[in-house]
Amino acid sequence: MQERPDKPALLEAVASFLLADLHPALEDKRLAFRVLIAANLAATIAGELRFQDSLSLSELSRLRKLYPEAVPEDPPSMTTAGRLAALRDLNARLVRDVRERNLSAGQMAIARAYTRRTLEETLTVLNPRFDTTRQID
Repeated sequence: MQERPDKPALLEAVASFLLADLHPALEDKRLAFRVLIAANLAATIAGELRFQDSLSLSELSRLRKLYPEAVPEDPPSMTTAGRLAALRDLNARLVRDVRERNLSAGQMAIARAYTRRTLEETLTVLNPRFDTTRQID
């Protein structure tokens, strides 16, 4: 039985080819720039796919502190699509609650901590070289 590379590995290989092999050979600056963008997109999608499950579980865990009734007690049992749909709905609810000032001071502190940690995790995937050790304000 032959093992196929997973989708993130394939996208990482495409990004590597674009950066290491194709980009240096290009003389057209506009095309070289577009190749850099394509390589970055492939690497970004690879990272998102690789860490999607762990990040969505982590994010749901943090949202459970704000909306315990809306987050199932066992998010790992949800499908990936179900977790992503729940995250979209809960994030939309959080945006509404913040805009309409429906959160108490304690809930706002939880919302700020949720937002900060989610941003840190997202930046770690989108740009692994981004320094998340400093406080993000």
